[in-house]
Amino acid sequence: MVGNTKFKETDILESLELKTPNWLSWYKQDDRYSRESLTGDLERLRSYYMDRGYANFSDRVDAGGDFA
Repeated sequence: MVGNTKFKETDILESLELKTPNWLSWYKQDDRYSRESLTGDLERLRSYYMDRGYANFSDRVDAGGDFA
């Protein structure tokens, strides 16, 4: 996460549904993209900051890759 200087990244990531894939993800197939999960995680992230007094929180998602 870019720009987060107030909270532990692990605390924030624990509240999210989407996780970083691990070596068993190919078998469990739990590393699939889901628009609903992403939307839910963005709302949880927004709530996380707003609940802690950051009313001007904004998010921006960057996939970090070329999906042509």
